Amino acid sequence: GIAFSPRGIEVDDRLRTTNPRIFACGDVASAQRFTHVADAQARIVIQNALLRVYSADRRALDVGHLKVDSVSIGELSVGVVPLLRFLVAVAVLVSLSLFLGRTKLGRAFRATSDDPEAARLMGINNRTIYMVATGIAVSTVFLAGMFNGAQTNFGSADGPGLLIFAFEAVIIGGLGSLWGTLAGGIVLGLAQTIGAEQFTDWPSQLFGHVLFLAVLAVRPNGLFGRVER
Repeated sequence: GIAFSPRGIEVDDRLRTTNPRIFACGDVASAQRFTHVADAQARIVIQNALLRVYSADRRALDVGHLKVDSVSIGELSVGVVPLLRFLVAVAVLVSLSLFLGRTKLGRAFRATSDDPEAARLMGINNRTIYMVATGIAVSTVFLAGMFNGAQTNFGSADGPGLLIFAFEAVIIGGLGSLWGTLAGGIVLGLAQTIGAEQFTDWPSQLFGHVLFLAVLAVRPNGLFGRVER
């Protein structure tokens, strides 16, 4: 009935026929509203299931001395875990960039994202593309979660808060730009860190939100987003 895809939750044709009031007469707007509601409901169900199974107690991954180890780069001292986190993020982005730009399957990804119906008419199996995209997304989230758990503690209800930071990083960098996402995350982190050091009485997240709003006001397409003409 419902499958995850790069565009959200895809609704099977059989579900469309059993919900005529939502999908009748090609009401695309109603279908989109339905998928947005389904997305939100799925997040609520997953989060509450995690709270039910693992409780609200905060945890952290035991990585031993790596959590406090650091390396010297010139006059700077950088933690081992944050450095590994950054290097793995760059490696993942390089791999995704090469995959999307140099492989046949990557080109099918882009075609399906731009126009699913045209891609289907050209012989691309959209369902297979969505399944592979979901697998890549879950693998990326696994890596991010592993490094996040190694660097700080986490709880079952952290998802929405982390999602806000991810959303802001994508918007700051520019939608559709892999390297823009990395740049957006770095800029957001710098804003939070520098702001917290300069204004110790204010929460660090506030400065990231202010930067996000400033970028939206000055450059709505993000730092590296493509401007549609």
